[in-house]
Amino acid sequence: MMKKLGLTVIAAAVIAGGVYINQTQTSGSGILAQVPADTVFFAAQVTPFPLRAQLEQYSAPLMSEQELAMMKQELEEVTQPSARFLMSWFIHYAETLTSPDRFIEDYGLADEVTGYTYALGMIPVLKSSLAHPDKLFATLDGFEQQSGQSHEVRTLGDRQARVYPLDLDDTGEVIELWVAHHQGELTLTLGAPFVGEAQIKQALGVTQPANSLADSGEVAEIKKRNGFSSDNLGFINHKQLVTGLFSQDGNEFARQLTKLIDNPSEVVSFRNSECLNEWSAIAGNWSRTSFENDYRLESGKLAMEGQMVVESNNGVIIDALTQMRGFLPDLGQGADGPLLSAALGINADNLQASLTTIRNQWLEQEYQCQALGEIQDELKMMPPETLGLFAGFTDGVQGISLSIFDYALDQQGMSNEMLKSVDMLMSFSAKDPGKIIATGAAAFPPLAEVNVAPGEKKQMDQVMGQPLPQTMTVEQAGEHLLIYSGAKSEAVARNLASQPANPNGLFSMVMDYRRALEPMMQLLSAIEPEAAAELATYSEMDARLIMEMDVDSRGLVLSYDQQPTQR
Repeated sequence: MMKKLGLTVIAAAVIAGGVYINQTQTSGSGILAQVPADTVFFAAQVTPFPLRAQLEQYSAPLMSEQELAMMKQELEEVTQPSARFLMSWFIHYAETLTSPDRFIEDYGLADEVTGYTYALGMIPVLKSSLAHPDKLFATLDGFEQQSGQSHEVRTLGDRQARVYPLDLDDTGEVIELWVAHHQGELTLTLGAPFVGEAQIKQALGVTQPANSLADSGEVAEIKKRNGFSSDNLGFINHKQLVTGLFSQDGNEFARQLTKLIDNPSEVVSFRNSECLNEWSAIAGNWSRTSFENDYRLESGKLAMEGQMVVESNNGVIIDALTQMRGFLPDLGQGADGPLLSAALGINADNLQASLTTIRNQWLEQEYQCQALGEIQDELKMMPPETLGLFAGFTDGVQGISLSIFDYALDQQGMSNEMLKSVDMLMSFSAKDPGKIIATGAAAFPPLAEVNVAPGEKKQMDQVMGQPLPQTMTVEQAGEHLLIYSGAKSEAVARNLASQPANPNGLFSMVMDYRRALEPMMQLLSAIEPEAAAELATYSEMDARLIMEMDVDSRGLVLSYDQQPTQR
């Protein structure tokens, strides 16, 4: 079974690497009619994706020059045509990824692309607009010449496809890579011993599924439930995944997996009625992970934003997670904001009760499925009182954050302290921030050295007799205990002092790519020019990423916003 699965994964990787589309795209309900309702995964976007803009701004090397050279050397030693074909393709992909003109030219793409992707049982199906199919096929011809791999042309209905047999080990099983073009649309999919001709016809668009996403109305339900305003969306269907893993023929995924399993006795411990019923009940409460994305050009620069929702119907768990929400500070945007920041919003006063509620939910029934039973056994060894140990040391805390606004390194790379200076802010937010030090000092006495009264500031240049890299200011202001150093951090601390520590989230992260990497790149250029050259593309990403995690009535919500930095 594992060898067959390995072939599938390798061939699927070729498909994923063959056409560089971070978010696949579609247009209209006609696409939904092509996708089976029992698909485990689907992603769609109706607006053209600005591929060239993404390649110019965000594409980074997959491998260093040294790694690429080693792979090329390995290619010379490989004799099997299938392996050589895949390696040639991957090397070409890695080499052209940072060259937008060559990438778009060699793969026959346009500056903007459309397409969609989904799972037909276990096999991936990728669709993309293709501006110049002759150029893509010429590139594939080059891989064939380099590798000795050949293809055959097959016709199903009105569709014609190149089929590459990929015999990658000694099992005798062959995975087939299907490459088809029809009316400006490229299709990449897989053929395998566990996939019939009927499924390949569906993948190529010769036939439509008897029950499709257009029939099920699932996409409309996702938009309504999650308040998505964009048609650029997708999902992972947890119910269909559970059915596929734990049943014999409950959906196309299950039927294909059944054919793939050589010895049913190997999987009887989880592929049984008890596991199917119990995992299905869990999936009923956590039915889908849904997401939407939006892309736009701002002054020629690509901006991206979106959200992912782990949907939940378990009100008890959602209420418990909601009670855990804490305070995430507003630290400013752009050049005035941090170049790197992480914040944890956690209501320590409610932590034990929330964790206990979640634990008890898992223990409500005695699971018969082995994997679920093992999870329960672990939870039973964790009595409720132990879940409150962390809360005891963080009495009243509503949030913790650490932010860096600027830093400088020793550009000679010769001093004992490579970090010359740092403009940073650490904040502890609580309704009574004075209790943070008092409670913490009881467990760790040196913390008493940073104790300050409300409205008081204290300058510190050492802790426990050990000197700090630079003088730090400790201040209790409003509902926050602030530890900072540097002019930018001090200005942000003034603003933070007026913010009430009210619950507004669970976690946030900020990274300004160029500002975060610039001092490091300057140092590398001075002491390791080759390493700096390898990382140059990363340091040139002129964008700021903000990620946040929260919980609401829909479930767990992860949002992101990546904007070009204006300079």
